[in-house]
Amino acid sequence: PRFVPTITSTAPRQRRTAEGSGAHVGRMTLDPGVTAFCFAAARTGETALDANIKAHQRGVMSFCLIEALVALRNRCTYEMLLEKASAKMDDIREKYMPTMDQYIQLTFCPNSAPSEVVVLDERYASVAQHRLSQRARMAEHSQSGDGLRSPDGCPTPMREVSTEFVPSPVYNPPDRGQASGGGPSYQPPPVGSGQPGGRPAPSPPTGTIQSEPSPSYRGPPPTHSSAGTLYLVIHAGYNLMYRDAGCDPYVVARVGHQEHTTPTIHGSARPVWSDGNKMTFHAGERDGLLELEVMSGYTSLGRTGVDFRALPPGHWHRRRDPLREGSGGGELEFDVRLEPGQASHHSPHQANHSHSPTNAR
Repeated sequence: PRFVPTITSTAPRQRRTAEGSGAHVGRMTLDPGVTAFCFAAARTGETALDANIKAHQRGVMSFCLIEALVALRNRCTYEMLLEKASAKMDDIREKYMPTMDQYIQLTFCPNSAPSEVVVLDERYASVAQHRLSQRARMAEHSQSGDGLRSPDGCPTPMREVSTEFVPSPVYNPPDRGQASGGGPSYQPPPVGSGQPGGRPAPSPPTGTIQSEPSPSYRGPPPTHSSAGTLYLVIHAGYNLMYRDAGCDPYVVARVGHQEHTTPTIHGSARPVWSDGNKMTFHAGERDGLLELEVMSGYTSLGRTGVDFRALPPGHWHRRRDPLREGSGGGELEFDVRLEPGQASHHSPHQANHSHSPTNAR
């Protein structure tokens, strides 16, 4: 690697205050509720040569960090941001700049680990702070027998919510069963589990579709009264546009905090999904928009949305919608169906399911 030693001062630094005096004496130099982070393109004793990305006017590391944030929709931990940005940099190194000597380094103070700190989404900050405060309270409660509670039974706030990231005042290493952003990880149910209440999922209008769990799910289970169940079948994409040579599309579908992802179809601008393409969402009273985004790697190829409240319930609707934003162009074909629900309270074991349409009979 083309590293050169950094310049260091040989003369001793002159002190402006006498030893043992100053405003810092007897005080902490860092708020205990704040974690400081630093991204660098090389280690402390090294210097890495940089290059500008054409049409972006920024260095390679800055470009990779911004692309990673876009791919993660600004809702991630610093650990997730580092992994995404490093993967983007590895891709650039492999395809375009094999001699590039940059490797992103993340340093931080020990108050909170990178997997515990949420970044860069002010709308998500209050939710993340609540989840992290809950985990801190539960950890202390398990050790001492008394939780940190105010008279109304809610956890005592640790600090004011930050607009850039939400730190966790105490750090407990996450269990293998815990997601990096807090909360339990989701496990899909076995094949043929059906709908809560014993009703099978409805069949799509045409074709025979095998029953299987959705390949990817993220989001909390509904704990309030459900307004209905939304079924989705992704069929195909048409004329997808991608600036690089290879196009490896997959679809991310979102309703509220719930998210499903189809498998990736490698090397095709006209992908067709035949398995892993059936998804189910539990629509809450405040949910009304189905968001669909076509991705290739970390790049958005375009997105579309459906106001499923406006659809006649109980029927399958075939749609072929144009994609907007992203790299432009293309269409997405899919089926969607809304089944009205009843106002009832489900336990997490009953409601936390990812269903798929069963075979058409």
